[in-house]
Amino acid sequence: GSATAEVTATPAPQKYTVKTDATGDYTVIQTAIDATSDGDTVLVYAGTYTENINYNGKNIVVGSLYLTTSDTSYISSTIIDGNQAGSVVTFGNEETSTSQLTGFTIQNGTGGGPYGTDGGGILCYSNSNPSLNNLRIQNNTSQRGGGICCLDAEPIINNSFISTNTATLYGGGIYSSYKNPVLSNLIIVNNTGDGFYGRYSNQPELTNVTIADNIGNGIYCENNSGPTLKNSILWSNTLSEINIASGSVTTTYSCIQGGYTGTGNIDSDPLFADTANGDYRLSDYSPAIGAGTATGAPTTDIIGTARPSPSGSSPDMGAYENALASQRPKAGTIADGLTTDVDWQNS
Repeated sequence: GSATAEVTATPAPQKYTVKTDATGDYTVIQTAIDATSDGDTVLVYAGTYTENINYNGKNIVVGSLYLTTSDTSYISSTIIDGNQAGSVVTFGNEETSTSQLTGFTIQNGTGGGPYGTDGGGILCYSNSNPSLNNLRIQNNTSQRGGGICCLDAEPIINNSFISTNTATLYGGGIYSSYKNPVLSNLIIVNNTGDGFYGRYSNQPELTNVTIADNIGNGIYCENNSGPTLKNSILWSNTLSEINIASGSVTTTYSCIQGGYTGTGNIDSDPLFADTANGDYRLSDYSPAIGAGTATGAPTTDIIGTARPSPSGSSPDMGAYENALASQRPKAGTIADGLTTDVDWQNS
């Protein structure tokens, strides 16, 4: 009996290191992935890795040192560069949410997969549902999903910045069909193509997502797509903020340029800090501060700040949580002196 137990015992999870200087277990991320079994971790040290990786059905964690340190500087210093040779990262073998990609910059992908060139940065297809966390996805191009393409897949996508990607067909930022990805604390900006493109009766959830300054629609729905938005900001996209060919968008506690029907929605300039330099934090005067709902909101923001801040207040709309409970009144505002929000510098 004991021999059988030993044979069937699950091997202890292994951790493999990848370093450009050859002082780790591997120098190539894919080689490390190929050596893993389910439950293992591939820890990638800072540097640029020019490769196109495929999880090949393995439920493993691949992360930068952000994974072990929570230091966000590792996200920008640990780069997987697809070198215009296909999708940078591919999930196409029914990977589950225990398959994780955390803490990288994903760039210069051109898409791949079984239907042409989909998912410039990341391609999830064929019922693959990984967890994608704390990523910068930039400068990728494909036909569908310049940044991320979800074909019959529902990844969980958190705390990520998706910008300057291009789709030649649909979805400069994210393309999603059939299944229901769960998105939170995302910045989807300055992409060529719609920020989010939903299709084929899917029902994605977008919470505390900022979609702005895309060359296209903020959200586009066709074939009965039905996204749900909460605590989100859609502003300054060049076409419509929400464009529905077929389907519906349910929106609450969100800031939408031009207005949109739904509980708690507002139509006021969110006053981002400095969009010219890619800073989509809320300035202290933003009407989006404290205007969200705590119900279903993530407990931190895109960079790990507690949400809501301060504790006990209502959370903000968008991916970043401001330190204030509510917007600071502008100079010249007549305050009644009874609230906590009087700006004494202006009085």
